[in-house]
Amino acid sequence: MQGKWERTLYGERGLIMTLSIVKIATDPHEQMNGRALIQVSAETGDNCIVLYPGTNGTYTAAEAKEVFMNFGPEDWVIQQNEISQGGGIMRAAAERGLSVIFNPAPLTQGILDEFPFEKVTILVVNEHEGEDLYRELGGKKNLKGLDLASELLNHFRSTHGIVLTLGGEGVVAKFRHQDKLRDFIVPSKKVDVKDTTAAGDTFVGYFLSTFLREQKLDYFTRVQYSLEEATVASSIAIQREGSMISVPTLSEVQQVRMTEQETR
Repeated sequence: MQGKWERTLYGERGLIMTLSIVKIATDPHEQMNGRALIQVSAETGDNCIVLYPGTNGTYTAAEAKEVFMNFGPEDWVIQQNEISQGGGIMRAAAERGLSVIFNPAPLTQGILDEFPFEKVTILVVNEHEGEDLYRELGGKKNLKGLDLASELLNHFRSTHGIVLTLGGEGVVAKFRHQDKLRDFIVPSKKVDVKDTTAAGDTFVGYFLSTFLREQKLDYFTRVQYSLEEATVASSIAIQREGSMISVPTLSEVQQVRMTEQETR
């Protein structure tokens, strides 16, 4: 986790960051911290987010290089499209040999010029982002689901996997490993949706953490297990209001998975 925060907002409130490297703006008169204005539908729980970059828009690739000096080929970086110099940060990560899992949200016009997609190890998009990215690539067909994931994987030849989240329909994915291709379909359990704000972040975080934790499994089994755990985690998150506070603990996720397996 790497960001810029004002000391007046976080440091003085006793925020303790573990497993993180944090840059804190020490001058309270510096540019305001970034803000996200989140609108949530009372009927569906779907959300619309308006971003104000603030200090998130002042980040530089040089700062990223400094951070990445602490990491190497066994490490991963999770990236979105919410801070400045995203493409430079991705290049800096690749130079150090880090693997990159990229969720290009928000998917802005010209994103293919900003980010070196050839450096992306795993690409995670929702169905709308996937369709928009396909059109950015010049695609003309009306592709959905696995067809869309396959087309994106065919285009991004150095990418190992495309994960396409489908909201209440679950997730589909296509991965390649050692010259083999595998399709994945993971349905989502129907739940009472209250707030989808943290669904994507929860999914990506749980997918990668599970993928790294379960390295004793063979590659494709590990992908399947990670997709299943991430899908359960995000389904729990959307039943709660809020963003960070809605993310479930690992024990909660595993308990739900155990219960589901017992009732099959």
